[in-house]
Amino acid sequence: MLDIRFDNVTIIDGTGKPGFLGSVGVRDGRILEVGSFEGRAKETLDASGLCLMPGIVDNHTHYDAQVTWDPYCNPSPLLGVTTLVMGNCGFTIAPCHPSDRDITMRNLTQVEGMSIDALKEGIDWSFETFPQYLDMLEAKGVGPNVCCFVGHSSVRTYVLREDAATRAATPEEVKQMRAVVVEAMEAGACGFATTRYPGHNGEHGIPMPSRLADDAEMLTLSGALRDVGRGILMMTKSFDMPISTIEKLCAEANRPYIIAALLHSHLDPNKTFADLSEIKLAQSRGNRLYGAVSPCPLNMDFSFHSPYPLEGFSCWHPMMDLSVESYKEALADPAFRKAFMDELNSGEVKVFSGEWDKVYVAQVASTANISLEGKSIADLAEVSQKAPFDFMLDLALEENLDTMSVSYTHLTLPTNREV
Repeated sequence: MLDIRFDNVTIIDGTGKPGFLGSVGVRDGRILEVGSFEGRAKETLDASGLCLMPGIVDNHTHYDAQVTWDPYCNPSPLLGVTTLVMGNCGFTIAPCHPSDRDITMRNLTQVEGMSIDALKEGIDWSFETFPQYLDMLEAKGVGPNVCCFVGHSSVRTYVLREDAATRAATPEEVKQMRAVVVEAMEAGACGFATTRYPGHNGEHGIPMPSRLADDAEMLTLSGALRDVGRGILMMTKSFDMPISTIEKLCAEANRPYIIAALLHSHLDPNKTFADLSEIKLAQSRGNRLYGAVSPCPLNMDFSFHSPYPLEGFSCWHPMMDLSVESYKEALADPAFRKAFMDELNSGEVKVFSGEWDKVYVAQVASTANISLEGKSIADLAEVSQKAPFDFMLDLALEENLDTMSVSYTHLTLPTNREV
């Protein structure tokens, strides 16, 4: 006898074929029957008008902090996600010395736009090492299935402490980091994650620690998975990083390597396809490289208190160390605005590529400006007869930097190309 039987349900089986009406039978937590079949069940549910499908595996999340106070990792399960992969890009909170908690949290506020107050209030720090972190999550209980990368930036901070974001590691420090990675893998980490993307900065524009790693460190830490004999590697690469460089790391580890995020940019519309072609060639050589391609826009909410989409510009880096008043003066300075536009128009691919029609005013601070909400910067600038960047900065300054905007960049790849 079945434990549960779902009848009259639209079944989407995950193979790609259209949904079909039928029944699903479950016993001992496993699906035994799909379609039309006989068999009684302890519980029968009439699911008319509903769909039944495999749970979604979200392979790129950053719930590492939130899961310590929200074991359900909301809102993902409400959206059909049953398995989460955390620690992507190497942005994790374990391992962490107690004295390094503040810098770990401040890194997340910048690169992931998380509230420092929420992190200070919410994170359960009853761990120091990565195995202790996993033990804590298991003891507390977690709703969805969770896979955890051990993160390069946290490993680097754990070993190099205050020097993690300023210099290359010594051979002895690399040896210590490798031991931390091996310990994490043996405890149950799903792999090792890192970032080389120049826009990934902590507070005040300080690079995420993994960006300081040299070739020897990258090879050693990637190769640790070869000796463990399990796990996957994950990297968020810079736009101009050759796939061949990552292939060397993959070959050294003899483990699968996920490369993120292969996103479309109108400045170089063929770049992602070129990367995918290189990945295919690497696979033909026996190296298991895989490209993570998003079918969705990369949307980011921001205000000019911390305009993350723009902080990857070199002219913005000095701004991040200014006092509030000096920062406002700089935003109003025509020379700074020209420097930004010159860099924007240089053709270098960055997170923000100058598509002002994809940047919208999400929420204004002044009721006098309520009519601007939901409209693009491009349209509003045209009406005001200003350049888009000037309009956006002028509005932010008028509202004491409290205007909330949303940027939709790297839109879906063209559908007339095979990925």
